[in-house]
Parts: sequence; structure tokens; C-alpha cells
Amino acid sequence: MASSRILLIICSLMILISCNSSHEKAIELIKKGNEFERNSAFTEAQKSYQKAIKADPENAVAWFFMGNVKRNQGMIRESLADYDKAIELDSTFADAYANRGDARFSLNDRDGSCKDYLKAEALGKENMHDKTKWCK
Repeated sequence: MASSRILLIICSLMILISCNSSHEKAIELIKKGNEFERNSAFTEAQKSYQKAIKADPENAVAWFFMGNVKRNQGMIRESLADYDKAIELDSTFADAYANRGDARFSLNDRDGSCKDYLKAEALGKENMHDKTKWCK
């Protein structure tokens, strides 16, 4: 009985360590992707974000940056799915709502962009007035 309890504890710790290292790996890959994106190396940035998502599929920030890099490459429709996933994982992610709003605005979805802008503002995103003033 005691040995099975110890085994359970060891397995639990291994899972926790594995999850933590996956999260840390994803953070490093996101940072690397951000650096690529700053240097306009969008293909490399996208690959880095894909690796981050593979390492930690529940990382809303990785999905957010994947949406950004796609939007920056003109893949507006494709970016929406990534912003959707970021918001699904973190419904309080104001920047994801704001950027999804920008993508929707680019696609002439005024109602959708307005909803996203207002949600971002409600969540505390600053400087949204220029985008929300026509929504109200």
C-alpha cells in the first residue's frame, strides 16, 4: 500500500515537472518567435510559434502570437482561428479580443470587430476609444 502511494506521488511529480518544462519551453519559443517577427522573418516566427503550441497547446499567448504573425503576413482569415483559440483558453485576454477585432475590421465585419473592441475595453485594454467610439 505504501509503495503504491509513493509510486503515485512520484508519477504526479513527474507529470508536474513535465508540464512545467513544456510551459517553459513554449515561453522560450514564443520569445524566439517574437525576435524573428521583429526582424520581419515571418516564416521563422510562425515556425517558432507552431513549436510553442506543440510544446504547450494550452498556452493562449502562443496562439495569440500565431494569430499576429499570420495577420502581419496578410493571412487575415487564418488569424481568426488562432485568436479564437487564444480567447477560448483565456477569456480575459484583452489583447486577443482587440487583435481579433482588428482582423475582423480588415474583413469588413463591423459588428464582429465592434463586439471584440468593446470586450477588450471592458477587460481593461487601454486606448480603445478610437476603435469603440463608432460602436456605441
